Amino acid sequence: MSTILKALEKAQGVGAALPPPPAGAPGGPSPSRRLLRAILIAAGLVAASSIAGGLALRSLRRPARTAPPPPVLRLDGVIWDESIPLAIIEGRTVKRGDEVGGATVMEIGRDGVRVRYLEREYEIGVR
Repeated sequence: MSTILKALEKAQGVGAALPPPPAGAPGGPSPSRRLLRAILIAAGLVAASSIAGGLALRSLRRPARTAPPPPVLRLDGVIWDESIPLAIIEGRTVKRGDEVGGATVMEIGRDGVRVRYLEREYEIGVR
């Protein structure tokens, strides 16, 4: 409501700043026309501030962060060796540190592999 009052005061101030009508001319806008003009100005200001406020709120909202889906990788087997274990992922032989399907092989165990994908770690078991 304060926005409407400010607009009314502003409209009254605008009317006061106008020079008086020349002699012989009609006395200027009637009080009802001045009130109508003030109401329309106030309504326009309220609508503009509502639109601007809605845009500002939308720009501040961040999209909800959802966890990325785990990588879809098929572990075909593990070639176990204490010094250099290997894994067969998607038909490709890989070792620790290799990248496959966008994921980095972090660790190879006897029963599966641990990979890092988009800053999260996943375990893949032998099928």
